[in-house]
Amino acid sequence: INYEDFVTLVFKEKADFNVTSAAVQFTKQGEKYSGDTYSTFTDDNGIFYCVICDGMGTGTKAAIGSNLAVSLLEKLIKAGFGVTSAINTVNTSLISKSGDECSVTLDLVAIDLFTGHIEFYKCGAQDTVVRKNKRIHFINSPSLPLGIIKDSEIANGNGTVSSGDVIIMASDGVNNEDLILIENELRYFNNENVRAFTENLSEKIREYQ
Repeated sequence: INYEDFVTLVFKEKADFNVTSAAVQFTKQGEKYSGDTYSTFTDDNGIFYCVICDGMGTGTKAAIGSNLAVSLLEKLIKAGFGVTSAINTVNTSLISKSGDECSVTLDLVAIDLFTGHIEFYKCGAQDTVVRKNKRIHFINSPSLPLGIIKDSEIANGNGTVSSGDVIIMASDGVNNEDLILIENELRYFNNENVRAFTENLSEKIREYQ
């Protein structure tokens, strides 16, 4: 058999939803690297993920910890691990990291692009701001960062998204007072240019701080 004569076709169902995302990242004054790491990706089951990790401290040390956590988490999820199992594995990896204390906050959103079902996972993370049907909601779940205790403390919530809903995630560089500014800006966002809105909002937060 000459396999060059065969063509393999793979058909996948088209998802009902599409996510438009944008991100802005700043370094602390005087630092070369940001201690935060973020990633967006989609798995083979049509689940869209957005994750933010904030490393302990600032600069290079924090960047190494957050990069390790995000990289491992993404690989585990894409390999078929459930989100909770993947987070627990990351927690164990951080605790067993030899020679140095290493902890990170974790903020993860998972959206099923076929059903609109959304899951929120938080480990010591800042509030997530959601605009749904013109109403603003704050998703907050007190919990510990990863890399501190053996049994990771994962705060979990869920819901359903609809077309036009907006989700804003941030590391703790955005404080609770800034959330009021985000709420006010989000009320007037027309969903037209996500990148421009993200950049303008970030600049306004910097000026406000």
